[in-house]
Amino acid sequence: RMQYLILSYNLFTGTFPDAYCSMSDLLYLEVNDNDIWGSFPETMGSQWSKLEVLLTYSTYFSGSLPSSLG
Repeated sequence: RMQYLILSYNLFTGTFPDAYCSMSDLLYLEVNDNDIWGSFPETMGSQWSKLEVLLTYSTYFSGSLPSSLG
């Protein structure tokens, strides 16, 4: 059960992968300083009910976070 995922400074490009949205035990996610763009999938809100910290600075996300994140 992964609870902490740090993906910062990895030169990732493209949209945020849906595969990460199924990590239901995730408490902390950091994706800073990557060339990630687009919006977060709506499904992440229902799967990430335990998420406490989401760090996304220096990325290119657009739109708002899913309302189900609270």
